[in-house]
Amino acid sequence: MISLIKACAGLYIALIIYHIVFFNRELPEKVTLNYTELPLLLSVFITGYLFLKDSRYRGLFAALPIFLTYLAHDYYLWIFKRCPNLRELTKIEELLGILTPLSIALTVAATLGLSAILIFALNKKRLLSWRILILVLWSIPTTLIWNQPGEVYAKARHEFQLKQWSALKNVQNHGRLFMTFVRAADHLNNLRKLQANLGDIENSALYIQPEAFPTFQPRNVHIVVMESFIDATLLENVKFSRPPIHEDMQAILDAGRSTSISPYFGGGTAESEFEVLCGVHAFTWYQEFKLMTGAPTYCLPRILGLMGYDTIARHPFKQVMYNRDLAYQSLGFQQKYFLDTTDPAMRLFEKPRTSEHVLDINLYARTLESLKSQLHTGRPVFNYLLTMEGHTPFHLDSATQPVVVEVEPENWLTQVLANKTYYRTKALAGYINKLMTLDPESIIIAVADHLPPMTEHGADFYESWGYSAWNQGKSKLGLREQFLVVIDAGEVMTLAPLNHYNIYQFVLNSLSRGGYCKDHSCWNSPSDVPQASLSEENYKNLLGMSMIPETTANLH
Repeated sequence: MISLIKACAGLYIALIIYHIVFFNRELPEKVTLNYTELPLLLSVFITGYLFLKDSRYRGLFAALPIFLTYLAHDYYLWIFKRCPNLRELTKIEELLGILTPLSIALTVAATLGLSAILIFALNKKRLLSWRILILVLWSIPTTLIWNQPGEVYAKARHEFQLKQWSALKNVQNHGRLFMTFVRAADHLNNLRKLQANLGDIENSALYIQPEAFPTFQPRNVHIVVMESFIDATLLENVKFSRPPIHEDMQAILDAGRSTSISPYFGGGTAESEFEVLCGVHAFTWYQEFKLMTGAPTYCLPRILGLMGYDTIARHPFKQVMYNRDLAYQSLGFQQKYFLDTTDPAMRLFEKPRTSEHVLDINLYARTLESLKSQLHTGRPVFNYLLTMEGHTPFHLDSATQPVVVEVEPENWLTQVLANKTYYRTKALAGYINKLMTLDPESIIIAVADHLPPMTEHGADFYESWGYSAWNQGKSKLGLREQFLVVIDAGEVMTLAPLNHYNIYQFVLNSLSRGGYCKDHSCWNSPSDVPQASLSEENYKNLLGMSMIPETTANLH
């Protein structure tokens, strides 16, 4: 017993050291490892320990499967920039297909070596003893996850305050194996719900008959979703030394202004993206992007890809956030650029030293540089950007963003927001004007995902500073009314207030010269016509398709 206690203590210390080193000496935000991951690992360790022969290496042999599992998890995370899921065990052949011959040889050697060690160290007699009952106990959590996955996930989410935007943060706070099983329960629960509601996309109100594709004019489409953009001009209790909106952007807005209602206030970037790109209201029951596995679903990038477009997404941040790597694949983007992509050719920048996030102006410059060659391939382009500037923490880039807008009363936060409005609208106006010169017949859309939440700066921030939206004023809906610029073949449009999911409809309607909204319900349809965008069945259908590859063969 003493030797077992010593072995458990040694394993505990080794795992803590490994965890701290892997996460670059960054401790968990909430120290829950002691009652999530570590009890699980110690149970695995003790189970193995009880079946092994007595020897001085018994503890080491019992710990080997744990450390090799950790190494496999972290190697996968390093290669794919996302956390592995149990369902991917069914894709072993596919995973081996991307490894080099050396990697395959090392993997096979490690597997065979571990198996040989454990067979050698195993005490066969103990397999026939009372210890076999321990293996029966392990069937209890497995059975619970299989029979009640929703309850298991809900309990874990509530008890441990899981983050919906980052699987990696959950791993850091709660552990690798623990979160692997929690994600498996979540996936299984939602899969069963969505399978019961799956329909045939060809019979849904969203489907476009391929015979109608020739009626679409293949013009380039450029969409920018602006992270946490706020027009500081709308803070009525602040006086500015000059207008926060840059004069180049103001000239565009003077020609036409529109607004769009986002699904959330103060968060939910992925839900806003889902609405813009899929044309369906984000009911947010399932955290849409989080569930997507890369299986194709029927959204704007996929539809335009079927029409012959090159579909390209750029986001200057980590692809693990909101599962965007797999989500963008499900939506139909053929090329995906992130800050941390393994392939250098698909990587956007390095993290700047003078700013927390990549500035909009740098993202636009890199995009325009790439577009110059892409626009001459003979294929239409769907060019999608999700910016990162504007996300917390709030500060101005010390090298390129000196204060140009002073505020009264003096306040560092409103001053930062006013100057961010200035620099971001200057960058956006420059991007739009260059696109209009480079690609005058294209559709150009810029929309904000949501207002910054400001929770760390006081829950009454917007009320205190007199925030009043363009159309909705100081109402609760005003906090969801977002900045929107729509330019169609050089004309700045003034549209009736939209929702984010109407942007999808506008693009398809414009490309079809009004034909799409004749055959499908749109924002401008008669009021008694139900919008397909608000159909729960369409919502569940799109999500189910993105989780179940075999249901979407017709989209390939």
